Amino acid sequence: MNRKCRKLVKHLSAYIDGELSAPMKAAVEKHVATCSDCAERLSRWTTLSRRTAAGLKAVAGSSSPPAGIPARVMAEARARRAQLRTVLAFRRLSVGAAAALLAALVGGAVLFTQMRHEEQTLKRLVADQEEALSRAQKQLAEAQERHEKAISAFHFRMGELLERVERLSPRTVSIPTQADNL
Repeated sequence: MNRKCRKLVKHLSAYIDGELSAPMKAAVEKHVATCSDCAERLSRWTTLSRRTAAGLKAVAGSSSPPAGIPARVMAEARARRAQLRTVLAFRRLSVGAAAALLAALVGGAVLFTQMRHEEQTLKRLVADQEEALSRAQKQLAEAQERHEKAISAFHFRMGELLERVERLSPRTVSIPTQADNL
């Protein structure tokens, strides 16, 4: 990841959310058009952003959460964490071999600095994913709590209505029949 790529990563989220100024947006689009790594990263982040937004809209738009959502969220988080760990492990291995070769040719100082930066970037990405998962779990819990309150209020109101009906005598309650309408 070169300097331009590192600079781009800092702006991807704002680009996806449409928060960049026109010149910065143009700069991001120009770089992505020429850098396949950044184009792939943008595609993954955009997909993740859309899926997260769609999931949140689905949860927020219904009075009851979809069945199995907590299990699906946790399974997705575990899968992504495993993927990131695999990538991190692979990078450590490949960077380690490259560092040994480069140390013999040029010296290991530059490579070590880059390896640390990429590792920190991956750790930040993992932390961001875990934070997003935590927010989604919190929103799910809030939606479940709202649903339970609504059900409780409904049952309470139905109880009040039933008590009123029981208190009324049959003489005071007039229920129209079809014969009355003729």
